[in-house]
Amino acid sequence: MIALARSRLDLYYGPLFKNLNLQADRLERFKDLLIEKELVVNDMREAIMDNGQVSHAEWKKIYKQLEDKFLPEADGKIKAFLTPPEYAQFVDYSEDLSQWTTVNEVARALQPGGTPLTDEQANLLVVLFRRGSPKSTFIDYMDMRFMAGGFELPPKYDQITASTIEKARGILSPAQVDALRNVQEQWGEKWAEFIRTNQAHP
Repeated sequence: MIALARSRLDLYYGPLFKNLNLQADRLERFKDLLIEKELVVNDMREAIMDNGQVSHAEWKKIYKQLEDKFLPEADGKIKAFLTPPEYAQFVDYSEDLSQWTTVNEVARALQPGGTPLTDEQANLLVVLFRRGSPKSTFIDYMDMRFMAGGFELPPKYDQITASTIEKARGILSPAQVDALRNVQEQWGEKWAEFIRTNQAHP
């Protein structure tokens, strides 16, 4: 799972890797540190699950306590590895990570049609998918279960709505808007299947 997740890091961090433009050996070390952080997060989830069923409120409380205890060390390693300007880019990107994950999925959908997103379009879509909310003040992280293919529900499937598609017409070409709509439909189908599966297997 670790090897597969590492091979798919571009699903989450592709634009950041491009902008940082790290030398090959530094890029590989940076990827190691990102995976190391996710392993900490994964262990936290498993620790909560090992304690049996808890309410949603209790789950959030315990998770926050574990975050405060264990994540600063993982983040500290990343901060120590990157230069201050590189780390500032990492933080800025991570604060919009859920939106970037959606934009990256749209970008992949556009590649076969020969109408790739420009950097400007990608940044404008991030703001659009945030729906007027301020940037997060939290350094978000990836979900290894999704990256390794073990969790099929797309992240933040509800960011692409009829309203955001309509607003995207001012950012994207007609062909790109069609690709955005296709992503919405595909994610909607996955969400419906997720609901059916969980209803059948409570």
